[in-house]
Amino acid sequence: VQTASNAMLLVKQGSDASAARRYDEAVAKFDEALRLTPTFARAIYLRGLAKKEKQDFDGSKVDFEAAAALDPSAGYDAELSTIYE
Repeated sequence: VQTASNAMLLVKQGSDASAARRYDEAVAKFDEALRLTPTFARAIYLRGLAKKEKQDFDGSKVDFEAAAALDPSAGYDAELSTIYE
């Protein structure tokens, strides 16, 4: 339970960093969360969004595909259609 709580806190910190346009920090927080819980689809998806903002389109595509594979019902694959816009 502690590991999941820590991962959720890191995702919150990453989301806050993304909202403040601190994308490098956001990616680092999501990376930390994923070290604790490697199959946390939401963290992978949010990291993909931060990577997209950093113009790391290849990295964001990998994350979006991984998130969609881990949690098909979440609709993460919808983001794939907007990667290169």
